[in-house]
Amino acid sequence: MEILSGRSSASEGKEVDLQAGFLAPGYVNAHAHLELGALAGRLGSASFVGWIRELIENRAELQQSDFEASVGAGATRALETGTTTVGDIDSTGASAARAAEIGLRLVCFREVLDAGDPKRLPSAMRRVQRALPKRKLVSEGLSPHAPYTTSRDLLDACARLLERRPMPMSIHWAETEDEDPFLREGRGPFSELLTRYPRAGGLELLEETGLLGPRTLLVHANHASESEVERIARSGASVVHCPGTHGFFGRERFPLRLLQRAGVPLALGTDSLASNADLDMAREMRLALHGLSGVTPAEAFRWATEGGAKALGLADRVGRLELGFEADLVWHRSEATSLDEALETVAHAPQVGRVWVSGRPAFP
Repeated sequence: MEILSGRSSASEGKEVDLQAGFLAPGYVNAHAHLELGALAGRLGSASFVGWIRELIENRAELQQSDFEASVGAGATRALETGTTTVGDIDSTGASAARAAEIGLRLVCFREVLDAGDPKRLPSAMRRVQRALPKRKLVSEGLSPHAPYTTSRDLLDACARLLERRPMPMSIHWAETEDEDPFLREGRGPFSELLTRYPRAGGLELLEETGLLGPRTLLVHANHASESEVERIARSGASVVHCPGTHGFFGRERFPLRLLQRAGVPLALGTDSLASNADLDMAREMRLALHGLSGVTPAEAFRWATEGGAKALGLADRVGRLELGFEADLVWHRSEATSLDEALETVAHAPQVGRVWVSGRPAFP
């Protein structure tokens, strides 16, 4: 038996009888695009630029109701697989619209981009100038999409916004080896989609505009150089690895040891159903264990809980079972009798029985 309570009412806990199993903190998915769930199975280009083309074409066929339905379905799938917090990229307003009703703890990263054209900056920034309404389970984030889709002026505008309203910032960075040649010289596949380039590396742009720091989530970082990793470590930024999407595109091995040696904080994410088969963080843990040499279940679990919480700016609230933290809990059915056995269970044969968010039942 465990006594569960939300943070705000710790003295009024409710007794809950649980059978064989164990309680664990809920998973923290540090990078998702819940709104893209309607595109599951519809994109299959072998090249990243080809995939982007398909994404743009297919997304144009969707209505706002489709995006909002995808957010709802994605939140349901997250909760039933033990995820209690999601860092979600919101380019359509769907997450913000559904946030109050989905029962999931959410960091809503509102996305901005201008395809490198400063003339588009006012309209790009207009939707994020007003803060999101304050809600119990929802906090605000900002997401300039990527260095190749944002002008320097837009990044400067983001930096000014973050000075006024401090919040976490998520950006896709170093996802493919084609990114840097385009950013510096306008060469490679990205030139088929974009005509403007900043003549500077992506990390340089973030440093020059003051956007690289402890509140920064660098998503993917598949092609980070050693010197870049050292700069990331000094900044305190986190890197988010998405094993399912990594496998979807057949990418080269993630530079795990390079990042670990430098002390870069790591987290896991699912990315979207447009480039992944599921929104199940336990599956991401398994893919990390199989795809990265020398990783232990304890490491993968830490990335999927504490690592994600730190990346999202929630390290003092979620990701751990500790007095004073939110009661974001998962009961796993299991016959495990030790911590090691429990970690093996969540990594290889998870059976989520019940989920609570802030002490309130969220699944089933």
